[in-house]
Amino acid sequence: MDTKTYIEKTGALYGSLFSAYDEKLFEESVSLFAARHRRWGIDTTWFKDKVCLDGGCGGGRYLVALSRLGAREVQGIDLSEQHIELVKKRISDRNLAHVYAQKASVLDIPFPDSYFDFVLSTGVIHHTPNPRAAFSELARVLKPGGRMFLAVYGKGWVQIYANKKQP
Repeated sequence: MDTKTYIEKTGALYGSLFSAYDEKLFEESVSLFAARHRRWGIDTTWFKDKVCLDGGCGGGRYLVALSRLGAREVQGIDLSEQHIELVKKRISDRNLAHVYAQKASVLDIPFPDSYFDFVLSTGVIHHTPNPRAAFSELARVLKPGGRMFLAVYGKGWVQIYANKKQP
C-alpha cells in the first residue's frame, strides 16, 4: 500500500475510535499514563519541563497526561482530521496553552531532528506500511539522551522504554 492510501484508509478507520470516550472515561484513561509509569518504577517527575511528542495521539489522552506531569511543550500528531479536531477541543476545554495537535504521519514527522526529550507512540507503527521507517522517524526527532516509549502489538503486547544513546 502506498503512503497516501495508508494515510487515507488508516485515518478513516481509526478516526472515530476515541471520539466515543465520554469525559469520565477520557479522564480515567489520562490518569492511567502516570499510574502505569509509577507501577513500572519510572519517576514521573522526569517529565517536568520536557518537550514531548505523541506520535499517533488519537483522542489526546497522553497529551493531557504529559501536560499534567509538567511537560513544558506537548505535541501530538495523528492521521485523522477527526481526532485532531477532537484533541484541539479537549486542549481548549482544559486551557492547555502548551499542548498542540496537528494532522501528520509517523512516517513523516514535521519537526526537526533531535527536537523532543520524550517520544511516545502506542499502537501505531505496526499499522504503517513500513514500521521500520516509522521507528526511524520517531528516533530521528528524539534528542540524544532522550527517552522513547513505544508499544506495538501482535501476538502479545510489547513495550520498549529506552534512553537514546549519546552520539
